Amino acid sequence: MEQLAEAAGVTQGSISQLERGQINYTQPTLEAIAKALFCSPADLIMHTPDHAAADDWMARFFRERSLDELKRIEQMLRAAFPEETALKTNHK
Repeated sequence: MEQLAEAAGVTQGSISQLERGQINYTQPTLEAIAKALFCSPADLIMHTPDHAAADDWMARFFRERSLDELKRIEQMLRAAFPEETALKTNHK
């Protein structure tokens, strides 16, 4: 949670409150969290719990990585798929 908060530029308390439904997300916060998790904002809000369970292995994989490891993974993916990342120049 600490690494996600750091990567998204929000507080750990905000992440915790969002997870528990104690506060609502804003569009900028949703986008920042999605970027930090390497997914789209829709991925965070459109899936049913059973869909989330199917993707649990991937979520667990990324949660267990350090911020440095996640950055290296992103660099590898950008190198492997330059045509995809060229279209999204604002995503770093």
